[in-house]
Amino acid sequence: MTDSLTSVLESLRPCEAAMSAEIFPASRREQMLAEICAGAEPRRPVVRARRRLLPAAALAATALGLAVLLLVAGLPGAGTQRASSAIAFRTAADGDVIATVEEPFAAQSQLERAFARRGFDIQVSLVPVSPSLVGTLVYASEEDGADSIQPLLRGPCLAGGAGCSVGVRILSSFKGRGYITLGRAARADEAYDSTASAFAPGEPLHCSGLLGARVGSALPRLERDRLRAQWREEVSVGSSSRSRTLSAPPSGSYIWEATLSTPDKLVVFTEPTPWPADARHGAHDNDGC
Repeated sequence: MTDSLTSVLESLRPCEAAMSAEIFPASRREQMLAEICAGAEPRRPVVRARRRLLPAAALAATALGLAVLLLVAGLPGAGTQRASSAIAFRTAADGDVIATVEEPFAAQSQLERAFARRGFDIQVSLVPVSPSLVGTLVYASEEDGADSIQPLLRGPCLAGGAGCSVGVRILSSFKGRGYITLGRAARADEAYDSTASAFAPGEPLHCSGLLGARVGSALPRLERDRLRAQWREEVSVGSSSRSRTLSAPPSGSYIWEATLSTPDKLVVFTEPTPWPADARHGAHDNDGC
């Protein structure tokens, strides 16, 4: 199937676009087109359903319409508008190009084509991330080691190094090949490649009141939200400390931090002493509560 055909079908029915090659393989499309051009009624598949069958003329018209769509989709330039809209470009006064991702869930090839049309050789990767990072720029680099692709930061960034980027600034000095990684939504059983605090805005425990709470009081909420927890306790060893995994919840300890490793699995970091509730220890994650 051609890239232009994929773009047209995505614009009509995004969820079914990936199934088009299976439903109408290339050999079947060629056969249908040949039959239509010869004036014959296309052979119809056997319908095993409790519905009234369409008249032969209606089926022929439907097949003709589909064949025309497939032919038109294969023409040069088909789907260009859809692919270009995945990323919005504008040129700043200093000559830098601002690329803002309009469709963070677009196919990787679609995003790369949008950059290519603008004249940039930039490869795009999509990785599963926790909810607040979906659509953000997780990573950027260049083949020649330059720093010509820079993130755009927006709003109060709570995700550490990942920032709150939804696009990139491409400096006018950019000449080579670049690589960027964007966050996408994860499947139900898929591990996250990048994650923010589970208490940050957009994450499942934001405004839950569990940051700094005793573990014992947090258990009902975690059970209600069907979050499986792995408990890690910070313990002192001489003049230093280390983290160890616990086989059971430390009910009397306090929650200092938590991150999602998958959509339903949580890693909870606890300590025997109360949470300090300061900026250094993530108090800003409670902003807006």
